[in-house]
Amino acid sequence: MVRKAKFFILAFLFLFAVTLLNGTALTYAKDFSVEVDGRQLVSGASLLSEQGRIMVPVRVLGEALGLKVRWYGDERMVILQKGDLLLKLTVGSRVAEKNDGKVFMDVAPKIANGRCFVPLRFVAQTFGCQVRWDQEKQLADVKSGMVKEISLGTLSPLEPMNILNDLGAWYRMNHFGFTHVQLVQYDPQLHIVPCLAEKWEVSPDGKAVTFYLVKDARWHDGEPVTAEDVKFTFEYKLKHLKELARWTVAAIEKIEVADAHTVTFYLKEPLVYSLFKDLAIGIGIILPKHIWEDVNDPKNYTARENLIGCGPFIFESYDPASQTATFKANHDYFAGQPSVEKVKVKYYKNVDALVMALKKGEIAATYDYAMPIPASYAPALEGTPGLDLGVISDLGIMIYMAFGREYPVTEKAFREAVSYAIDYEMLVKAVAGDYGEVPGRGIVPPSLPAYDPALPRLTQDLAKANALLDQIGLKDKDGDGIRELPDGSKLRIPVTPATKKGKETMMVRAAEVICSHLKKVGIDAYIDPEVLGNEEKWQQRVWNDRDYWIYLGYATPGAVIYDGGLMYFVDAQGAFGTCADPEYVRIYQKVRQARNDSEWTAALREAQHYHARELPGLALIWGKALYPYRTDEFTGWAIRSGFGPVNYQTWFALRSR
Repeated sequence: MVRKAKFFILAFLFLFAVTLLNGTALTYAKDFSVEVDGRQLVSGASLLSEQGRIMVPVRVLGEALGLKVRWYGDERMVILQKGDLLLKLTVGSRVAEKNDGKVFMDVAPKIANGRCFVPLRFVAQTFGCQVRWDQEKQLADVKSGMVKEISLGTLSPLEPMNILNDLGAWYRMNHFGFTHVQLVQYDPQLHIVPCLAEKWEVSPDGKAVTFYLVKDARWHDGEPVTAEDVKFTFEYKLKHLKELARWTVAAIEKIEVADAHTVTFYLKEPLVYSLFKDLAIGIGIILPKHIWEDVNDPKNYTARENLIGCGPFIFESYDPASQTATFKANHDYFAGQPSVEKVKVKYYKNVDALVMALKKGEIAATYDYAMPIPASYAPALEGTPGLDLGVISDLGIMIYMAFGREYPVTEKAFREAVSYAIDYEMLVKAVAGDYGEVPGRGIVPPSLPAYDPALPRLTQDLAKANALLDQIGLKDKDGDGIRELPDGSKLRIPVTPATKKGKETMMVRAAEVICSHLKKVGIDAYIDPEVLGNEEKWQQRVWNDRDYWIYLGYATPGAVIYDGGLMYFVDAQGAFGTCADPEYVRIYQKVRQARNDSEWTAALREAQHYHARELPGLALIWGKALYPYRTDEFTGWAIRSGFGPVNYQTWFALRSR
């Protein structure tokens, strides 16, 4: 008995000595308590204290902060997630991994009584919370800053209520994850990162990719998300949505499901790099098979069930009278609960009404895709208390010019003459004010990493413009100031502006300026009357018939990220332009078939030099984009270059002041 007693005493002293040497005295914090947003979380025997640091059970803390908690017992590791922020903690290690970087903690996670304890302050602050210690109450007070409600405005219609109508708000709000999400997404640096797919493998030939889905994603009606849903989504869309014929997804040859969470895409061409760019935007949202499999007319399907997704927000209601939709946070979202409990989105008929709502504080920001506030409204918004103009580099092209298939715009000399006829400084000032710049001859804006700064900027030279027109026989034979075509008819050219709602005023103004400049060199240019106030006619003329002569459009950030904006000019698979020059098509295919960033950049540099030489189209204005947002009530906006403050990252970073 005496020997046993000595043994236990020695064992205790040894463990005590080790604890002292390691400086890791671990005790229960019986007199301490923790509150999150005023609600008691844990106290007493449910807390540990080490080196003056309070430690709490990881699952209790995670649930209180809306984090997704995943425990990996074999590795003694826990991963906490909120949106695209992942924090990896390992029991016994003071080194944590925050996304791809290492950070250090004062104390390491511990196991006690079968539960994993983590340092409260470190975890809470990593996920954007404020932590205050109340000495008198012996209380750790955590403020999550959860936003109870936010109101946003959109110019895209909320009727009909259909998630696949690419002109409607429901689709456009989901370009970066809202009610629905994609397999992958863009991070703020425009890298492809996981979303519904936690990882993937690409075949060596670039013609296949296998996605491994997260295992705890559920549709808003409680059904599990599976690989069958992914397979169904793209087979269904390719069958019913004609517009997808232009995109890389049209190169999908077949899709195979290996198990509930593994799916492989096989392509007809080595286009995996381009495929990822499709999958990361609106056309890549995943649909629930059990909802859509019996729907034969998807764009006219308006039952409430069509809005069921697996994204961070759940559709709650729509009020037709106020044209306002309401959404609530998905507390069971596979990437953690968003930091906003409720979102209201209201439709505005015009930019004037939208801007007034921003000034009055009725909405906190605008919610749309590639629809910044026109620069002409900047003076009206500048100086508004509690409002940031949200000026960012535009990844898109504010205004570009494309040429049609009719003579004489098919002549290089004519296109060159048009380029020299334009007073770019005046155009920028008239349309974009201080928020635009004269572009280069290579189309691609400087906000894109593949931009080639060696190419010259566009300049006006009326003498060169006139000489080029004379050279190809387009002369003013009767001296009335208008040149004649070879058949003796007047050189009259219609200029078709994009008349999308929210863009039409800016585009028509640009068309007026362009027409006045072309008249100075004898081209009787006039604004195409058929598209004015007629968005449907504009869509038909430009995207389907392509029967314009000179078109003034805008390139969305998504298009520029995809192929530098070439799709607006080239006539090839995956594009909707008019230039079918084999050399241009070859270069475009190199861009699409690039296997990595370096190949894509090299091919796009080649395309820029082709543009500078052959002028299949012109960038008319490169600019800054204005996405105003309120700062008096909210903080933590994640400003995305080219897309503004309302995006996937913002849903998890936004905080109330």
